[in-house]
Amino acid sequence: MRDKMRMLKKLLLDVVETGEIVLASGKKSDFYIDARKVTLDSRASGIISEIFIQKMNELNVSVVSGLVIGADPIVGAVVGKAGDFNSGIRGLLVRKEPKRHGRRRQIEGPDIERGREVLVVDDVATSGGSLIKAAEILRDAGFSVSYAMVVVDRQEGARQALSERGIELFSVFTKQDLMQ
Repeated sequence: MRDKMRMLKKLLLDVVETGEIVLASGKKSDFYIDARKVTLDSRASGIISEIFIQKMNELNVSVVSGLVIGADPIVGAVVGKAGDFNSGIRGLLVRKEPKRHGRRRQIEGPDIERGREVLVVDDVATSGGSLIKAAEILRDAGFSVSYAMVVVDRQEGARQALSERGIELFSVFTKQDLMQ
């Protein structure tokens, strides 16, 4: 796994951009990780899904979810990889707003018993806003959310914001890890 982690770190470092950029949180930063370039890369998605599945097994969680669009590649990769092991992991995707047509759903995916624990995921966490929004929507729908996981924690408040809402954050890397 050490070699896989090195490769994943290299792929992430290749998509780090410097120069002023406005983040989803509204904050300005001189450090941006275009993580979808990595989560949508087959070399990285396999590694990411292995790491997330391992954490889900440790936590005894069998549902993975997150807010579209950052979570989509991760949820898909985890569900796909889990299928190789017939593990029973299922995924849900959470829309920011309910769909305006059809069934008008805000949560998409298979029917899953309410009350189940869900791991909320995203590619990068800064303030934790996307993770919190997904968790709130899932909790309002009757699911339990005690854990969140990201590929990179920018270490800019997400961990504390999630903790204040009873959610523990795990990350594959932190900004500090990438800067070493």
